[in-house]
Parts: sequence; structure tokens; C-alpha cells
Amino acid sequence: MRILHVDDDEQSRRVVTQVIEGLLGHQVTACENARQALDLHSKCPFPIVITDIRMPGMSGMDLLHEIKNSPTGSATEVVLITGFADLDSAVTALREGAADYLRKPLQAAELLDVLNRLITAKSVEESGAPLTSAKKSSGGKESKPHKELKDSVISFPDGSRLGLFSSVMRAQAGIALRFHEDRSVPVLIEGETGTGKEMFARLIHYGSEDSKLPFVTVNCAAITPTLFESELFGYVGGAFTGAKSSGAPGKLEVANKGTIFFDEVGEIPLSMQPKLLRALQEHAIYRVGSTKKIPLDFRVITATNRDLETMIKEGSFRQDLYYRINVGHIDVAPLRKQQTSILPLAQMFLQYYAKQKDRCFHTIHHDAVGVLESYYWNGNTRELENVIKNAVLLYDNPELLPEHLSILQRQDSKTGDSLKSLKYPIPLQLPDKGFSLDELNQAIVQKALEMHDGNQTKAAEYLGMSRYALRSRIKK
Repeated sequence: MRILHVDDDEQSRRVVTQVIEGLLGHQVTACENARQALDLHSKCPFPIVITDIRMPGMSGMDLLHEIKNSPTGSATEVVLITGFADLDSAVTALREGAADYLRKPLQAAELLDVLNRLITAKSVEESGAPLTSAKKSSGGKESKPHKELKDSVISFPDGSRLGLFSSVMRAQAGIALRFHEDRSVPVLIEGETGTGKEMFARLIHYGSEDSKLPFVTVNCAAITPTLFESELFGYVGGAFTGAKSSGAPGKLEVANKGTIFFDEVGEIPLSMQPKLLRALQEHAIYRVGSTKKIPLDFRVITATNRDLETMIKEGSFRQDLYYRINVGHIDVAPLRKQQTSILPLAQMFLQYYAKQKDRCFHTIHHDAVGVLESYYWNGNTRELENVIKNAVLLYDNPELLPEHLSILQRQDSKTGDSLKSLKYPIPLQLPDKGFSLDELNQAIVQKALEMHDGNQTKAAEYLGMSRYALRSRIKK
């Protein structure tokens, strides 16, 4: 969708453009004054206009008035932004027909929320579909629309976040939400370390309702084998040496009515697997040292970065337990297979940690984008988050620069051997004589643009990069 942004401050124009194009993928046209913006809009109206209020010459309020009184005014949504917010101007703006009113310093999350709402409403309006399309469930109640899939970033009650910046991630989120609707379906989440398997487990648990029911995590790799049974099932007083006289509930009992999440389920000792299987089948447990059966109601989600089918063949994981936990299934893609997510994820982490650590970081320099998008990311999203967090801790700058990412050069030197295992999508035959990598990149970009008739969005998707990164390469 085409979005017009008007602001006399160059830094503000750059930040807003980067946030919208990087995180939402929509095309932004930036203007430094309202008169220029009005001329562009009159020639080819924009569905959404974002404008500062106080600017030299024509103000944002005047621009709003002109747009709303034009023949196409009803088809344009105008969002006003100002650093001099007051109640009177807000009321006036809304009376004039403004869609919303935001204050400076602008928060990316607030801007994205407003734009997601406006874009969704316009998409529904253009398609002619009703705004609410929730189907009746078998119980006769209307289910809530899954608002998460309209947003780029999902925030959970514990403060953790899941960024959905690729079609792959959105498809996986859609599957997770379907699993949320049926608590009786056990779900196995597979993926490499650091891909965000626990975030998908939280999405299955919370859904779109911000559930207040317990979400209990069991890190199977961190529990001593001899303590597994008491950790899961609890114990009665005097059950073993050192046991509390009052006894203690286990993780399964604490998760009653909610969700039990077994992280790294492949690490559960083989001797414990039959007992866990029985508990999952019967939804009941016996505390260690007790003969009293305790019925429970819990959702089961498991995750692993190991190949459980290979472990079954090796005899280190029970086949019957595997079939019990692998009813619903999600395979989380590694970050290197969704390269268009790298920039928006980095931007999300940069904004979060800059705010947390009181730093002035706002944007990512295009050379730093190149560094991030060319890195292999063995540690996936978790490694990317740690790299951005490290940069925010060590530096304070309006823009993230390549020198702030020096930790990646050290990581590359440690894991250089991993490059040998890369499988390239096209045959590589390097010439005997040297050549310019920049010229090769330029030729590839040029060819991709020619293939897609100059459409930058399609060319970026073809090359597996963000539209912002492609535009940076074109400028270079």
C-alpha cells in the first residue's frame, strides 16, 4: 500500500520510512513540506497520509483540511504527529476527520498499531468482506478474530515478543493459533536452537485471548536425571531423604488447567519416558511416595532441536511417546531461510533495547544492514537478538553502524568452517583470476530487476532480502 509521509525533519522522515518499509513492507513516499505533499496527493491520491502538524509554511492541520475537502478525501486516512501535543489540537484534528493522532517522540509500536488497523480496514473495505469473519464454533459461541496475524509483533504477558516478518512465520503463526483452539491436541515444535520455539509455544497457549491460565516450562536438559520424577510429579513429605515435610507439587500439577511445555524433550531420560507417557495418556499423576491418584487437565506442548526419529532408531527415545506428543506439529524455519526477516527483527530488538537501556538508537545504517543480511546466523533469532543487545550496551548513537557489529567478525572467525557446508541455490564456478564482488552483486541485482520488470518488491522477494536492503544496493 502507498503511504505518504510529511515532515520537515529529515531524521524523522528516514526513521518512519525505515520502520514502515522494513517492518510492514509498504511503499513510503517522503516529503519535506505540506505543499509538496498536497501536489503529489492531488495527482495520485494516497490511501494513507502521515504528517507532522507544525511545519514551516503550510501546517499539517491545513494539509488535513485540504485533503478531506478534496473529491477523494473520504478515501484517504490522515494520521497527525506532533511534538507539541495538546488536547485542543487533538480534538480539532479528529473533528476535521483525522484517523488518529500521535505524539513525538514517536513510538514505533504505536505507529505500527495505527497503520495495521488502517491497512486492515482498507483491505477489508476493498475486498467487500465483512469486517468480522469469525465463524461460529461448535458450542454456538462466536470465536474471537485472531488479531495477532494483523500485527507484525506479538507481545506476551511476560514481556517476550514474537516477530512475524515473513510469509513463513505468518503461516506458522496461523497453524499455532489453530492448535490454540483445541487444548486436547499435543503439539511438537521442531527447529534449530534459537529459532523461537518457545515463542510459538506461548502463542499456542495464549492465542488471542491473553490467557491468565498457567504456562509452565520444563527445561528437560537442565534437570538432573535422578530428580526428574519428583520435578514432574511432585512428592509427599518424607518420600526421600531431604524431602520437605509438607511435600511439594510437581510441574504437571502446577500446570493444571493451563499448559505444560517440555523444552528439549529429547533430553528426557529413557527410564522416565514410560512414566511420562502414562501421565500424558491418563492426564493423572501419583506424587512420589503416594498411592493417591491426582487427575489433571493440562495442554501438552513439546519442543526439540534433535531428530527424534533418529533417536527412536538408536533406542534413546520411545516410539510410543513420540506418537503421543507428535499430533500437532510445527517446524520453525531457521533465520537464514527467511532473510527478509533479518532487518525488521534487528529493528525490533534495537528499539526494544534502546528504550530499555536509555540509548538514542533509532535506525540501522544501510552498510550495517548489509553486514546483518550477509551473516550466516548459526544461532538464529536468539543470536541476532544478542548481537543487537551487545551493540546497544556498548554504544550510543542515533544509527546502528557496521563498527557496532564487530562481534560478528569475531564470530565469523570462530565458525568459518560452517561456510563449507553451505548449499547454494545456483552452481558456483569462480574464475581463476580475481573479480569485483561489488560488481557481481550489482549485476545480480540488475538481472533480478529486469526479470521482474523493475518491480522492486518482487525482485527483493526473489533475492531473499528486504525491499529496504534492495533499495540500498540500488543506491550504491
